[in-house]
Amino acid sequence: MASAAPNSGPPIPAPSFRAHLKGITSSNDDPDQCALCHGCIRYFELGMGGTLTCCGKRICPGCPIEVARRSVKACSCCGVVKNPNKKSLASRLKKQAKMGAAWAQSIHGVLFHRTGSCVVGLRWLEKAAAGGHPGACYILGRALLDGTEGHDGISLNYGRAREYLERAMSLDDACAVTCRNSLVELAEVHYKEGEMEASNSILLPLANSGFCPAQVQLAVRVFQDENESLTAYPLFKSALLGAEIPHDIAESAYWTMTCSTELGRFAIAKLLLPMANKSLSMLQNVETKITRIGIMVALKKDLRGFRKECATCGTALDRSNRRLCKGCRNHCYCSRECQKVHWNRKDGGHRAECKEAQELKVQIRDAGLMEKLAKKGIVLHW
Repeated sequence: MASAAPNSGPPIPAPSFRAHLKGITSSNDDPDQCALCHGCIRYFELGMGGTLTCCGKRICPGCPIEVARRSVKACSCCGVVKNPNKKSLASRLKKQAKMGAAWAQSIHGVLFHRTGSCVVGLRWLEKAAAGGHPGACYILGRALLDGTEGHDGISLNYGRAREYLERAMSLDDACAVTCRNSLVELAEVHYKEGEMEASNSILLPLANSGFCPAQVQLAVRVFQDENESLTAYPLFKSALLGAEIPHDIAESAYWTMTCSTELGRFAIAKLLLPMANKSLSMLQNVETKITRIGIMVALKKDLRGFRKECATCGTALDRSNRRLCKGCRNHCYCSRECQKVHWNRKDGGHRAECKEAQELKVQIRDAGLMEKLAKKGIVLHW
């Protein structure tokens, strides 16, 4: 059975809609739970949940109670009219922000930043971050990571960006995945600029904690730059089995497949090929996509070659004399005797590879990777 992620179980049954219509409002202040249906925010979406602009309560995206009460004017949490005019909303937010409410300062800062008053917006966001608001810390971290000199009142500052992102992670576990992805991007920037120490100081803790994108990035460096396939292979496998989202699953499968091909473990490469193939549809860079297509075409050609001759004696095979390995369904033989010789061979024997392929298949099923892909409409007949 796959181990469940923290707070990733089904939401707690929601209070009845009728009870809310009678005026029973939520007093929930848990940042990890929806203030209306009390379901785990991370159950609905990896990342930060929404915040009500009237009272600062957090709700999950697509909350069923919020959807059911769209025609009701009053907020289900605090009773304030939900759709006031913009002037009234802005004045209420400003009042709450001046009183020191971090959630109001954060929303106020975002609104100012989006409407063109970038400098004022950043000041409010900095106040919210100082007050311990994780969303404001994340927004400031991304702004400092993506900003350019003289644009929008903010300039690049990788050191401060890292501080804000790490602080957001420490304040709220719900935004940990989003912040970790941003930190991996920052590590890649340091790497391209030749700052290896700064890059490794970010990646190593994340990789040791089991974060898939960090493990993949480290393994790719070892695999491509240092040509250490045996060192990179366990990292790729660990990243694959620990991946949570479809993009990371497909990306990890591609690199694990490529590394196993380099090591001559074609049974494992064949096992991962359908999952790795899905990474093509998720790529935006055309050159990278063309390169990967070429690698996969070459691998498929090699795999077809295994069906043409016996893996032991090299005898030409066709439908009449082809015997397929039942374990990995990759290597072919002309007879039972040839299969036994190949299985028990001391150098390059098939025993270890076949057992590893079968074990990896079980691990992939236990980790629920196929189900995670299916939830996003990616169905594989594996």
